[in-house]
Amino acid sequence: MPVSIGRPKETRVDEAVREAVVALLAERGYERMTVADIAARARVGRGALYRRWNSKAEMTFASVVHPLELGDPPNRGTLRGDLTALAKIVHARVSDPSAAAALAGVVSELRNEPTLAAALDERLFAEERRWIATILHRARVRGELRRAQDPELVRQLLVGTIVFVVLYHPEAPVPVKQIAELLTRGLGE
Repeated sequence: MPVSIGRPKETRVDEAVREAVVALLAERGYERMTVADIAARARVGRGALYRRWNSKAEMTFASVVHPLELGDPPNRGTLRGDLTALAKIVHARVSDPSAAAALAGVVSELRNEPTLAAALDERLFAEERRWIATILHRARVRGELRRAQDPELVRQLLVGTIVFVVLYHPEAPVPVKQIAELLTRGLGE
């Protein structure tokens, strides 16, 4: 059995930070929100924040889009079902006003901070890839896919399409079922 080193994470801190991030995004927006603001609003030390997250971008993303650990991906018994369930989860999470504001700010910050992309990829996007790799593996085992597929490419196509529509056309409906269906067809050929 693995042994945990250090103090256990306090879920109270995670929840206080999430509430602080949501409130500050609404009040100030991503660009004017600082780690010091988040710590003060959450009533925790900045050290507690940096023990959990490496940057404001990571903390914000993990607070309002998805946490560092996602658990198990949906399992609906088919590739189409799994991708549709995943697309619905992505859409629900990124459509929240706090998440949309966070994503817009993080995307803006990515242009000026070259190391940020690698850091987000290593901790947050890797978890998304793990979900998709699991979904693709199950589909191969069921015989729905003839060959292995690149989880990163599938992530970019699914998540990227949904995020693009939410950020750039927020009034437009996001056709999550059709996105998943087109992706499923493309993977099966």
